[in-house]
This record gives sequence, C-alpha cells and structure tokens, in this order.
Amino acid sequence: MEKVDLLKPKKKSVMESLQIVDIIKQLPLNEKLLIIELIFRDIRKDSLIKKTDEHRRNEAANLLLADYQNDEELTAFSILDKDYFYETN
Repeated sequence: MEKVDLLKPKKKSVMESLQIVDIIKQLPLNEKLLIIELIFRDIRKDSLIKKTDEHRRNEAANLLLADYQNDEELTAFSILDKDYFYETN
C-alpha cells in the first residue's frame, strides 16, 4: 500500500477523497484510529495557528488605536477618503 502523508495536504478532487475513504474503510481498526488521531491533531494545530494569528492582529490593532485616535499626522490623509478620485470636473 502506498504511504500517504496526511499532514501534508494536497489538492484533491472529490473523487480522490472518496477513494481515500474507501481505502481507509479496508484498514484494521487500530490503523483507522491512528488516521483519525492524526487528522484531529492536524485540525487542532490549524485551529491554534488561526487563533494565534487572529489574537496577534487584534493586539496590534489595539496598540495602534490610541495613536490613530490622538495623532493627527497619522490621519491627515483620511480627509481625502470622501473625495472621488475619478470624478471629472
């Protein structure tokens, strides 16, 4: 049987995914459980990475918020936000 690295995702078609499921169905229970464990670990890792990235972005935004609220130089060009750049006179 060909070794499949579940932790290195590749683009798969629906048909290929169904073929993988069929192969997994033929495995003994202990190998099925191992595959499930690897998949859950991968999902957990992806979830933690996403939460960490989101947390970092929120922290950075909060750190900069006071600067943007109090420093007119940082918001000087925001007055142009209301202008239409492609408007012809």
